[in-house]
Amino acid sequence: MIANANSPASRAGSLWLPFLISVGIALFLMTLMPTTMFWDRDEAFYARAAVEMIQSGNWILPTYNDAVFPDKPPLIYWLMMFFMHIFGENEFGARFVSAPATAASAFLVFLIASRLFDRRAGLWSMLVFASSTLSIYLGITAMLDAVLVAFICLALWAFLAIMQEREGFWFKAAVFLVAMSLALLTKGPVGPAVIVPAVAITWFLTRRDERAPFWQMVALAVATFVGVGIFLLWAIPANNMSNGEMLQAGIGEHVIGRALKPMQNHGAAGWLGYLAFLPAYIPTLFIGFMPSTLFLPAALVGVSRRAAALGSPSPRLFLLSWMVPGFVMFSLAATKLPHYIEPMIPAFAIAAGGLVAGNLAGGIASLRIGRWLYILQIAGLAAALLAVVVLAPTFLLKVALVVIALGCIGFAFRISVLHREGEFETAMRVALVSVFLLMESMFLLVIPAIEKDIKLSKPVAELLRKEFKPGTPIFEADYLEPSLVFYVGWPVDSPIRDIPGDQAGRMAFLAAPGEHALVATREQYEALKALDHAGRLVELGSFTAWNTNVSGRLQTVLVARLKP
Repeated sequence: MIANANSPASRAGSLWLPFLISVGIALFLMTLMPTTMFWDRDEAFYARAAVEMIQSGNWILPTYNDAVFPDKPPLIYWLMMFFMHIFGENEFGARFVSAPATAASAFLVFLIASRLFDRRAGLWSMLVFASSTLSIYLGITAMLDAVLVAFICLALWAFLAIMQEREGFWFKAAVFLVAMSLALLTKGPVGPAVIVPAVAITWFLTRRDERAPFWQMVALAVATFVGVGIFLLWAIPANNMSNGEMLQAGIGEHVIGRALKPMQNHGAAGWLGYLAFLPAYIPTLFIGFMPSTLFLPAALVGVSRRAAALGSPSPRLFLLSWMVPGFVMFSLAATKLPHYIEPMIPAFAIAAGGLVAGNLAGGIASLRIGRWLYILQIAGLAAALLAVVVLAPTFLLKVALVVIALGCIGFAFRISVLHREGEFETAMRVALVSVFLLMESMFLLVIPAIEKDIKLSKPVAELLRKEFKPGTPIFEADYLEPSLVFYVGWPVDSPIRDIPGDQAGRMAFLAAPGEHALVATREQYEALKALDHAGRLVELGSFTAWNTNVSGRLQTVLVARLKP
């Protein structure tokens, strides 16, 4: 059967332009990846787990620092392993998969938005998604969220195609099954927790004569359970190999535990703290959605109060079924991290893209709110850049920061004027240029110049690699950063060990035979030195920074040798 020109499948038109835009998105993200050391602790956790899989040849049970690492399923490690074989065991190799994953998500956003609205809305939606601050961050880091979002988008595209077209069901159901299985292997139940409510609510609330047959939804439910079975093909052996730790910690702690109490200070303790953090993802959404914060309030109003376009399922119903359940679920969880809401960002981007393309109307008041939120965000960014000028180590960096800050203000003024005049597409084009210039200038000029003042692990690891043979026992006191374990790169059977906190344990370390390496904060090193009556500790070097991994606290870390 040949689809007519107005069918949902035909609204996308030629796929060459969105494909080329997706390639451009991936290349843009790749230019940013190798410019910085690891940021988030999770980056180094995942990257090191992938390295240990390579070294051990054990693809089933993830380990970190030669201990079971039950935090996440293995797909992200497998993908990192593949690209590390190509690009090396470095930041770029670990991060690479996030760029094509983000580009794939953008392409799928185009396909979904084209089905819901039209081709123009599809193009703007993919650009809104790819240019959002949160998507860019996750697209250049060694995290798993970019990969997860790609599989969520793929599953929801398959469902939407099933709802809109009766032919080709089994192919689309197979795509849904693959996407569900891979989402589970990426982040466990998080993928289904977003996909299943979007599918169930959309189907149930769509008019009976316009929705897919019930048996097709039963088939998708079976596909979901088959996806769980595929996940269990890995999970059961991994749990057995870990003596139950994968289930106990992976589900009990990192899924149920994170929902019930804040972990690693990502939230606040007690009922008052919990209630105070309930709306945390509202400002997170608006900040993470920059620069399209301009259109977000109006898009939310438009998609909430009226059907966005003709057709089935209603774009309003489908987008709200995607946005709301996940947003509420993560808001109710006690542990809060900004990237938790990324699986819903494509839906917000499609709503904003529909507004830019003229498929949604949100009203003058909501447009004004978006414009002022954007202006306040840019003002805050410019103020932060100018504040850093005082701390910049070189004159050239000071000049660069001032130029970037003034550029942000200039672009914001022009974008705001265009937005106020209703020139939404032109405003968005200028916003895209501003994002490209801001990110490239920050990641190529500014961040590399200040990294040594905010990160410690890489220079510490370089000194260790220079002074010691691979496999030399390394001990640490109050400084076991995941990025240190990654950058040192010792064999998997030579983990970095903690020095006991009690005096007897420290004396035992100082009396241990053979040569050892020590990494310790200044305070811990001085305490150990006071116990070193034999004079075996020799300081090799020290590094001081406002460590971003400990809330920006000023920290001095020393490398020392414990002589034989």
